[in-house]
Amino acid sequence: MSERKNQEKIKPLPELEKVVTEILVTNGRAVEPFIRTFSATGENISKQGLGTLLGVFEVDEKSEDSAYIVNFLASVAKKEYFSNSHRGAIESFEAALHKINLALTELVKHGNIAWLGKFHGALGVLEKNNLHFSVTGHARIILFRNGTMADISDGLASNESSQHPIKTFVEVSSGRLNACDQVLLSSPELFALFSLTDLERNAQRIGRERFAQFLKTALINELDMSGTLVIDLKEGSAKSLEKKPQKKSEESVNAIISNVFSQSAFSPKSRPSTQTETNEQALAKETPLPEYVDSKTGHIYVQGDTPLTPGGHPFFEHFKLGLLETGHSLRTVAIAQGKWWRKGKKQISLTLLALGQSGRAVTRKMVRAVRRVWKQAALKAAQKRALKQAAVLAASSELGAPTILNQPCIINQTTDTALPTQSIREKVTQTKNSTFATTKEQAFEAEDEIPSFIKEKIAHFYQKELAEESAQLVEEKISAEGSLLEKAPSPWLIVLKQLASTLGTLVLRIPKAFHTLSRKHQKIFLGSLGVLLLFSLAIFYLSGKPKVSKEVTNKQPEPQVKTETVAALPPNNEKNAQIIGNVIPITTTQENIVAPVILANAPYLVTEKSVIEVGNNQSFPLPENSTATHVAVMDDLRLLFIYTENKRLFVFSPINHSFVENTLNLPAGVRVRSIGAYLTYLYVLDDSTAQIYRFPRAEGGFGNGVKWLKDAITIADNTQMTVSDIIYLSAPELPVIDSFFRGHRQSTLESPTAMLSLTTLYTHAGLVNIYALDQTNKRLLAWDPAGQIVAQYFHEKLATATALTVNESENEVFLTTDHDLFSFKLQ
Repeated sequence: MSERKNQEKIKPLPELEKVVTEILVTNGRAVEPFIRTFSATGENISKQGLGTLLGVFEVDEKSEDSAYIVNFLASVAKKEYFSNSHRGAIESFEAALHKINLALTELVKHGNIAWLGKFHGALGVLEKNNLHFSVTGHARIILFRNGTMADISDGLASNESSQHPIKTFVEVSSGRLNACDQVLLSSPELFALFSLTDLERNAQRIGRERFAQFLKTALINELDMSGTLVIDLKEGSAKSLEKKPQKKSEESVNAIISNVFSQSAFSPKSRPSTQTETNEQALAKETPLPEYVDSKTGHIYVQGDTPLTPGGHPFFEHFKLGLLETGHSLRTVAIAQGKWWRKGKKQISLTLLALGQSGRAVTRKMVRAVRRVWKQAALKAAQKRALKQAAVLAASSELGAPTILNQPCIINQTTDTALPTQSIREKVTQTKNSTFATTKEQAFEAEDEIPSFIKEKIAHFYQKELAEESAQLVEEKISAEGSLLEKAPSPWLIVLKQLASTLGTLVLRIPKAFHTLSRKHQKIFLGSLGVLLLFSLAIFYLSGKPKVSKEVTNKQPEPQVKTETVAALPPNNEKNAQIIGNVIPITTTQENIVAPVILANAPYLVTEKSVIEVGNNQSFPLPENSTATHVAVMDDLRLLFIYTENKRLFVFSPINHSFVENTLNLPAGVRVRSIGAYLTYLYVLDDSTAQIYRFPRAEGGFGNGVKWLKDAITIADNTQMTVSDIIYLSAPELPVIDSFFRGHRQSTLESPTAMLSLTTLYTHAGLVNIYALDQTNKRLLAWDPAGQIVAQYFHEKLATATALTVNESENEVFLTTDHDLFSFKLQ
């Protein structure tokens, strides 16, 4: 009985009722993308234990690059916080803050740095009666308790956030809330309007119930942009309230008449006493007039007493307000148009300047090309005319123009072939001598006998015939030698090809200038660019398609990767057994391999003396001739942590391929059995005390570690550990694998039919399954998150495997022996 009484006395504290009021002030659509307030809860019952996520984000920098930051960070925070219902509120809150820091770091990597130093945010979690919160920039969190206001976020914001985005949200604070407390999460504008003393005085004057409405009225009337969340905490109301019996008044008794003809129906009604009437009159006099409530804000914002002013006619009041609103609208439109015009003029001038610089170079190149083509065409025509004239002059020289024989040779510049007029003259002379085989004496005798008019006709006939023969000989000579002038394309075709080439060069230079345009001008410019591309394609089509010889187009057979196929072992009636078909060898090294890893979606090999990038086959030796023993990958920071024999921790970055030593303050006497990483925490399995230590990320390394395990375990030589949001450990006394969550043993993975002989255990953040390597049975096992076996892969090569890593996005497993790396595909 005593135990039952004690249980009745010890009751949990009732959960407080929370009322969240969001006050978001955005005067115009121009400022809406730069401020955001939100309040989110879990979508289902399993996530209701995480409570409510609250936040206020603001960016002071008003540019297009910063217009999406606050909405993006709000979605990142809500998605990460409610992504895993197995985590507690504090761990989920820390994970959400870390994701926000990583998202801001990615923005900086892509060149978006204008918001640095101008981002302000307050983020909190209401979990039962507790509040966990963090701030950055000039945002603040205020607690109003027992008539006093206190800044509970003082000192939480990091001063290094403007230089290091990964340190935007650093510190987290927690506290218990009481009934009648009031919490404010606000952007900096509220504290520019009110000091902490003014807020405290107004809260005491107005009251906690009406304080949220007062803030809403003040912010709307005084500011153009502001964001505030007001949280009121009240005692939880009971589900059913006991109804107290109410006494019936005399009037209600008198109102109930059973018989309308009885004497009571005609008796006069009793009047209230004079004293009661006097009290009612006094109360009516003391009762103030009902307060005026504004239809827009619900309250009148009053900073002090104002003198009474006589009211005017409603029509003139509305007319005056309309004129003021119209003038304000016109002024706003004029300011916006002026900004748009100045910005557009600047963008257009920059674009025209960039295109002009590129266009001048392209134009000069095109003009030079066209000039060169026309010079070649003119030279070709001049050479043809010179050859024909030379032939005619050579023929006429045989008939009495000896001075022509002294002309120099005409050289074909394209074929480097000389056509001397002397050879033509000799050939014509031979033809003439063969036709007229007469001696000088016979010729003299014939001249005396032939009349003079017949001599002129004969000379004219032979002169014409020799000219025709000389021209025919020149044409045969050119065709026999295969002159390139005859085979050259037309000048217009060459010009079109050159124009297409220069337009292609111009198109390649346009994107550099395109990035300087605003979004509106980019749309206009894309239309013009489409027309230019169509014109370039038309010119390219008219210039003719290039002919590719069959010898070039014949593809060479691709070299086939040598795969290793070994007769698989029988599954022995194992659950979900599969036989691996092909195992592909990748690389071999002379050093002993510690483990394969996937870092930044690329495979790496960590050996005792170096880190090898498999894709580029590059090796990076460890500093100071250290020897690696354990490896952990931190995907959130894209870093590889290597623990060495001399108890030193090095971090390797795949970006600059450098090693940096980090601090790791291990407790005295710790023997490191294994290490792992999750988020920005490093987990170390101690062989001597059978304990897991968790170290938070700090500047220059890691901070002081805390004991993570709450349940006792046993460590042996074959104990393996792998780390994700859940830590898995192999128990040495039984061939089983246990899962631990928040330091406590949660469940045991399903055991296969054949006794498990564990060689290595592997999982990672982002992976769905848990994997284990069993050398003795030559198999690789995979469990789902519920602990059930989903697959067992068998192969003879697994008998010599020592370590593994899995890339589930590519369905590929990487396994290593002492000196070899090979892979196979998951089915």
